[in-house]
Amino acid sequence: MANPFVIINMNESFSLDTKITRIRTIVEEMQKGVTDFDRQVSLFKEASELIKSCKEYLKNAETEVQVLINGEWQDKAENTSF
Repeated sequence: MANPFVIINMNESFSLDTKITRIRTIVEEMQKGVTDFDRQVSLFKEASELIKSCKEYLKNAETEVQVLINGEWQDKAENTSF
């Protein structure tokens, strides 16, 4: 399981848009009817791996945003004088 507190490096080669575009291409190809069983399995496997990768990336991004938001709220609370 991935560490939920991993800071996402936006300079990494991970491209969510590129992976989603590839998933869409695979879905379109499979909807057209791939007759070769091995090709179907290969496409399904590739799409599954891409989806898993995207989910992990989004989960880590959500965690990072929550950490940033909580830190911001904590900073505001510490700077508020009564």
